Amino acid sequence: MKRMKCLLYVCLAALVGCGTKYSVGDYYEVEGVRGVVFSVTDGGRHGKILSLDETSLPWQTGRGINVVGAADQADGAANLEVIKSQPDWQERFPAFAWCVEQGEGWYLPAVNEMAEINANHEAVNAALVAAQATPLETQGVTFLYWSSTETGKYGASGGWLYSKGFEPSEEIKNYSQHVRAVRAF
Repeated sequence: MKRMKCLLYVCLAALVGCGTKYSVGDYYEVEGVRGVVFSVTDGGRHGKILSLDETSLPWQTGRGINVVGAADQADGAANLEVIKSQPDWQERFPAFAWCVEQGEGWYLPAVNEMAEINANHEAVNAALVAAQATPLETQGVTFLYWSSTETGKYGASGGWLYSKGFEPSEEIKNYSQHVRAVRAF
């Protein structure tokens, strides 16, 4: 009977989710997915991670730049689904394509997700440096990061990461800016 109770407890614990708990700034590596935690929910059992590297690419390229409807301010994954519905999206939306190339579940963060990254950028940068990864650029106007949030026909939200807070601005879609991928866990 005692053994059956223990087995029941182990099964119940697995269902409830007694797995690893993370905090902002923790290094995350599970089943080949690596990043730094910038957001946690459910007591640290779930959250979002930031990629260890970055690149510089345009949000959209080519002729026919137009409003595509990637306007969600809180969920970059939702914006990615809008982008994926566009013809030739991998060629026309290089920032999004680069994020997807990082692996399953990676996407370009929405503007509010960028604000959350900024709110925790000191802890995130310390973890990135400790992991010998590329730290976020927080030194001014030459280091603008794209978000996935579209603002109009020719514009999308980008922003600078500052200690005073994230400052979003409307940027021209076909200009190259910094790109960082995020992923939920």
